Amino acid sequence: MEPNAVSVSSSEKKTPVKGIMYAQIGVDSDTLKSSFRLSQKISLASNTNLKLFGLFTEQDPPRCRVQVTHKEYIPNSGLRINGRMRYEISKHLLKASVYVKKKVAINDTTNLNLKLEGVGRIFEGEKKDAFSPEFNGKVELSKTWLNVTSTQDCRMRIGTVLGSDKVYMQVRENHVVLECDNKGSW
Repeated sequence: MEPNAVSVSSSEKKTPVKGIMYAQIGVDSDTLKSSFRLSQKISLASNTNLKLFGLFTEQDPPRCRVQVTHKEYIPNSGLRINGRMRYEISKHLLKASVYVKKKVAINDTTNLNLKLEGVGRIFEGEKKDAFSPEFNGKVELSKTWLNVTSTQDCRMRIGTVLGSDKVYMQVRENHVVLECDNKGSW
């Protein structure tokens, strides 16, 4: 479950969180340019969110997008399905995506994750016939260390992108992420 996510069961009804704001400072490993990201997540229902996103860099004009995401989890299957519709305001680009993740538990803190994502550009500016679906898949091994600090867990993922020779590693402590791959990107 994501940090600050709301779970709803048949015996317990919770009011969705009204909004969560994230801020992130990043550095591109290729260009060494810094960026500042803001995103505001607004819960519309227990499994549907509206997200407003802004990316600001020193060199480029600001990028803004609006996104609606709906998530479904199929109990006892380890299968999660997300549908997303995203409009990038600065590019006049509308995209739709479907993301499927199958989690296979190896033990209490280690999982094998199989991921598949399909993304389609529905509309892009003045272009006609802009629909261009793309598919990608990943296989990864995920290990979680609980209570690394009194309030935070740590997760490490090692995986590969199917159909390529890319191998990556990600270490995450709540909202702090370090990611690197065999191509030298971080």
